[in-house]
Amino acid sequence: MKTIFKQTGWSIGLLLMTAAFVQAEDAVLHWAAQTTLSTLASGEVARIHVIPGQRVKKGTALIELQQSSFVVTAKALDVVAENARLQANEARAQRDRAQEMYDETMLSDHALEVEKLAYSDAMASYHKALADKERARFLLQQSIVRAPFDAIVLEVNIRVGETVNSKQRSAALITLASASEMMARVSVSSKEAMTLELNNKPQVNIAGKRYEGKIVAKHIQRLSYDSSVSSSNGASVDVSFSIKPGDVAYPGMSVNVEFK
Repeated sequence: MKTIFKQTGWSIGLLLMTAAFVQAEDAVLHWAAQTTLSTLASGEVARIHVIPGQRVKKGTALIELQQSSFVVTAKALDVVAENARLQANEARAQRDRAQEMYDETMLSDHALEVEKLAYSDAMASYHKALADKERARFLLQQSIVRAPFDAIVLEVNIRVGETVNSKQRSAALITLASASEMMARVSVSSKEAMTLELNNKPQVNIAGKRYEGKIVAKHIQRLSYDSSVSSSNGASVDVSFSIKPGDVAYPGMSVNVEFK
């Protein structure tokens, strides 16, 4: 650890030095946000649009299952839902006419109940058709795996022609990392980790360029209050910071972090 004193100003002609310190620590870069994507749809992989190392924008199509069955099913269930809607409307009209006739003592209790039950059955069929339609639309969307954020493709775990069967298990299809954020992990002693406040605004220094970071996690493995015990590295602090395309920052890279 290096300790750097900073000059803060003059007072009554004398140079004063504050008690503000900067702790300069070595750190190693990691991906800040890494996620593995799968799909709830089942089918044959038709296209893979990316390769490992490629940068993608949020919403970019990454992997595409064979679309024909999903499209046909969605269109067919659209028709089923529309027919169910029309039948429910007709059943409602029949029930209303039956109620009018019953009020005029032209229809029996039994006949009215028959029309009411027919309407209830028609509405149940309509709601089921709507649910089936929404499910088909959902699976159609799921048949194309898209990037949830601006990302870098780390791994593609499936090939064109292979089958995805989501009913058996949710297969890990592709692994992404955030393209706009990195994380510097700093090894410190447990005592040092305890003293660092989460609102501390550390600076990450990479090849002469400074990035404002924030502490996102402290991993404290062991802590001893015995002054005779050596304060060997027993903890780490994670500092996340934003990066832009073209910035030189990659996992495993050694950097410097200053805590204030």
